[in-house]
Amino acid sequence: MDNEAPVLGFDIGGTQIRAALASRGRVVATGAEGWPSGLSPAEEVDFIADLGLRLARECAAQGRVRAAGVALAAMTDGEGVVVEWPNRPSWRALCFKSLFEARLSLPVAVEDDANAAALAEWQFGAGRGYRHLLVLVVGTGVGSGLILDGKLFRGRGGWAGELGHVVMVADGVECPCGRRGCLQTVASGRALERAAAARGLRGAPSVTSAAAAGEAWAREAVAACGSWLGLAAANTVALLDLEAVVIGGGLSSLGGDWWDTLGRTFEANLLNRNYRRVGLHKAALPDGAGLLGAAGLAWQLLASAGGAGAEGRDD
Repeated sequence: MDNEAPVLGFDIGGTQIRAALASRGRVVATGAEGWPSGLSPAEEVDFIADLGLRLARECAAQGRVRAAGVALAAMTDGEGVVVEWPNRPSWRALCFKSLFEARLSLPVAVEDDANAAALAEWQFGAGRGYRHLLVLVVGTGVGSGLILDGKLFRGRGGWAGELGHVVMVADGVECPCGRRGCLQTVASGRALERAAAARGLRGAPSVTSAAAAGEAWAREAVAACGSWLGLAAANTVALLDLEAVVIGGGLSSLGGDWWDTLGRTFEANLLNRNYRRVGLHKAALPDGAGLLGAAGLAWQLLASAGGAGAEGRDD
């Protein structure tokens, strides 16, 4: 894959929009904005594009931008149309890819944000050298991406790898997806938020702070999140015969009880564990995976098109 050409990468989340100009396999410059208020979805797309175009102008010495990649925290179809995005319901049925391409005057690749993070860790981070890999992104929810046989695995409709929505507890806590007992209800920041609320506290940080101070209830809550993740990762290894699992996202910085319990549960539940070795790694790019993955999507797009790309507009 040619990663020399200048490209734009966008990491579009529920609370923040980040953009990067990348060249020669690295991020050269970044910018970030909160979501603007009072704009229509189409105007919001223009706003996001303008953030990237400003970076392109500021970094003109890097050369002509050839393509753009987008890590989007929404479910899209194969044409880049938004199917569902709980954080921005007004984007439902938005033809994001075509609008974004028209505004940038560039070819654009759009991918689920966890898939983009998986691509980044595989190409540039802790997953380098593996051909069969699971990347878990654990924060407020649980996202995941799969590298199978050296390729990002998307499934039929691009929706493969939704491990966060695999039901772990029958009739468990309701998930934002509408079902109950999904992995992300028991293993993410949402689980810690519930533990905090049960103690009259507010937010997951209050639990992690209490755990760091040695409070038993908080340590148990943190360890339980790690245990569920370890079990889910081991089950995925059993299903797909993976070589390694990489854990990223905001919760991956917890360490201690969380990481220790995750590792023990993972090892204890590995099928044929006496005969197989499966790597378990913390993400090497916990903060930059989305942007680097988005840039990687753009470089892949150029490679598949033989390097063709249009020049971005300055307006």
